Amino acid sequence: NIITGKQIARKIAEENNIDKTFCEQFVKEVFEQIAATLKGGDDVSVTGFGRFYTTLSPSRSYKTPSGESGVSTEKRIAKFLSGEKLRKYLEDE
Repeated sequence: NIITGKQIARKIAEENNIDKTFCEQFVKEVFEQIAATLKGGDDVSVTGFGRFYTTLSPSRSYKTPSGESGVSTEKRIAKFLSGEKLRKYLEDE
């Protein structure tokens, strides 16, 4: 199963008696801030949960449709490293 950000927000709202719309916007903003921070080249660390970071994929050379060679690209890839508390929580199931 996959849970969406909206489902996370609704669960938080129900369990804490908070407005669902507010929670949905809040959760959306958290993920947008994480993405913006990663795009800016910084890491995001959530104590106990884990660390979001980026790496550059290896440069690849390829030919363009017009036959030019030597064009290379690098992509920034988002990654996640789980924290110790999260790993222990998952092990205790």
